[in-house]
Amino acid sequence: MVLCTQTSVPVPPKYTFNIKSSKNVRYVSPDRRDHRPAYLTCAPIRIMKEHRFKENREHRFTISKPTLDDPVLVLCPNCAQKAFVVPYDDDRVRCSCFECGYTAENPTNGRSFYWYNENPTDGYFGFDLWLKTNCGGHPLWAFNIRHLEFLESYVSAKHREREMDEKRGWHNSSLASRLPKWMKSGKNREALLKAIRELKAKA
Repeated sequence: MVLCTQTSVPVPPKYTFNIKSSKNVRYVSPDRRDHRPAYLTCAPIRIMKEHRFKENREHRFTISKPTLDDPVLVLCPNCAQKAFVVPYDDDRVRCSCFECGYTAENPTNGRSFYWYNENPTDGYFGFDLWLKTNCGGHPLWAFNIRHLEFLESYVSAKHREREMDEKRGWHNSSLASRLPKWMKSGKNREALLKAIRELKAKA
């Protein structure tokens, strides 16, 4: 698309525009009685596709499950530095801190969550999360990078689409449906995105 910004003469209505270059546009009279060219100073503009969020199958048990590529980040109980929770084998997870050498193992079953506390913990050890901050008087936290990217995608979207589960129909167990109202409000978008970027840098 070309956006015309300036003109040296008034452009008559119903004139045909022929683009000569990215800088100039020439119009020609439809009835061919006026052949004097007039030029418009134009500049190309880019049409950006608006970001949309489409709800997926993500929920609290999937987003908080650590992988080798995307561990759950926690506060080391020994030195208060960043520690990593990763799968150790099929039945156990391990927490390791590279700063002090602390390690611990726990079984993967029997996870517990404290989602609505101001100081949430991971589901395996009960350790404080590393990725947490305050945003406009509200606690903002995440388990891992994937969780931050999910929040960033949701918050930045002005249009959000829900998807009905084929078996259970409309339900309220998805991660998006469980987000607090202050996080869904458009007036908090810029502050949230700034806080998410800071947490991504901390990760």
